Amino acid sequence: MKARRGAVILEAAVALPLLLIILFGGLEFAWAFTKKVEITNAARVGARTASLAGSDSQRVQAAVADQMAAAGFPSGSWTLVMDPPDPSFAVPGSPVSVIVDAGYQSVSLGALGSWVPIPERISSRAVMRKEGGM
Repeated sequence: MKARRGAVILEAAVALPLLLIILFGGLEFAWAFTKKVEITNAARVGARTASLAGSDSQRVQAAVADQMAAAGFPSGSWTLVMDPPDPSFAVPGSPVSVIVDAGYQSVSLGALGSWVPIPERISSRAVMRKEGGM
């Protein structure tokens, strides 16, 4: 009977770490996917703001910064690229593009980030047409 208890403890000692790695790896991957969705939303909000008639680069920057702060990304951990650099000069009907790029490590759960194949940077691009009279 004692030999059987020892075998159960040994099996648990071998299986438990593997199960925990799978569990925490899945959580880390799900968290990374959530952050990708939040960055995509920030790019979409930035492109929508840039497409509005009378919008300028400060408004786009503020809109994206609000979205990224709400998503938990600290300032300085992400970058914003607009094309054209100042959407107030875009011709109505022309495309305006917003790219948001962020380092994942700034919001990582940290448990198994190096064990799970997650990219170091997450980015998203959104494009909309500039509004206004043609």
